[in-house]
Amino acid sequence: MSRIYKFEVENFKRIRSIAFDLKRRITELAGKNGVGKSSVLDALWVLFKGLSVAPVVPIRDGAEVARIRGELGELIVERVFRRKGENEFTSTLTVSNPDGAKFPSPQKKLDELIGAHMLDPLDFCDNMDDKKQFDVLRRFVPDVDFPAIDAATKRDYDERTDVNRRAKQAREAAAAIKVADEPPAQRVDEAALVAQIQKASDQNSDIAERRANRAAALQRITSLRETARSKLDEIEISAAETLRPH
Repeated sequence: MSRIYKFEVENFKRIRSIAFDLKRRITELAGKNGVGKSSVLDALWVLFKGLSVAPVVPIRDGAEVARIRGELGELIVERVFRRKGENEFTSTLTVSNPDGAKFPSPQKKLDELIGAHMLDPLDFCDNMDDKKQFDVLRRFVPDVDFPAIDAATKRDYDERTDVNRRAKQAREAAAAIKVADEPPAQRVDEAALVAQIQKASDQNSDIAERRANRAAALQRITSLRETARSKLDEIEISAAETLRPH
């Protein structure tokens, strides 16, 4: 997108004549109320968008012609308003190169040049909420992957929500722990506690050993039954062969 290097306004709204040499990337527009700051912004907006955003009476009282001119380096844009009658005026737009060659469809050229990177600063500040302002500014940085950023933000939010949930559960569990206000009357016998723990451990080991023994016995019984059944089948087959008439 081209940048404006020079900007001139004559007899537009409350402005008699003003010119800007915009060599820096940022230009500060400051002044007291009523000196014409809004008129300068309106002139910039009208220069590119034309009649659709022009005020009802764009020409300053007492003047017959208003002119707005901007130099964009490779292009020179000029919009002129001429008084036709009371509250009536005509408008012409010229877009040319530094050599003076004019483009046949100047407004179309401007629309192609500006594209989506054009906004009304007053409308942006006064009529848009934070979300709309953000959506407008996103168009100026097309290389930024905002969906990926939004997805990462959602993941962080979900993770934070889960951490907060688990922290709440931990606080509730901690609050449920009852601690006596007074220490116990007698000192805890650590040796007795260790002995009780050892006894419980031995009992658990004994139970596990008996369970393992029972499982081994059951397996042995099952094996013996299968062996006995196999032997019985062999005996029956042998008896049948013996009793068969020859």
